[in-house]
Amino acid sequence: MDEVYQLGEDTLLLCDKIRMLNSSLALEIGVGLGFITEELAKVCDKVVGSDINKKALIQARKRLIEKGVWSKIDLICCDGASALRDSSFPLIVFNPPYLPSKVIEDLAINGGKGGIEVTQHILLQAVNVLQKNGRILFTLSSLSSYKRLLNEWKKKGFEVKIIGSKKLFFEELFVVEFKKLY
Repeated sequence: MDEVYQLGEDTLLLCDKIRMLNSSLALEIGVGLGFITEELAKVCDKVVGSDINKKALIQARKRLIEKGVWSKIDLICCDGASALRDSSFPLIVFNPPYLPSKVIEDLAINGGKGGIEVTQHILLQAVNVLQKNGRILFTLSSLSSYKRLLNEWKKKGFEVKIIGSKKLFFEELFVVEFKKLY
């Protein structure tokens, strides 16, 4: 249950999109081993990373020190963005667990019944700490009820775009961008 998510195709796809960004400040929710955090540190002045898994944060810290980017990063142990102030981040990034599952046994991969429930939970917290005109980048899978999630957030007034995708043998992965327009 407290396994740390390993580097996968979804992480690599999201990192490709991050390399095209720049920001003064970014938040990564669900740091894992810190691969996305590392990429954010290359294009941002400061990065805050959160993870509910203390073991992940310890491993990420060690890795980020070894990579030489630690001076730009603060890590906190919390659920999503629950410990952060409202409207503080211009950029938020996360690679949520998105595989459909009746029971969430593994926080790193099980996304809930439709594969979007954990993503919804993270998004609800993320929008509270997102600045006006800020953006959120995250991954989704074609195995989940992703179209329902995208339509729901469009109705909430967000600009929603798929900005990257990768077809795999059994699924298609997407990088989605939400922009807060209010």
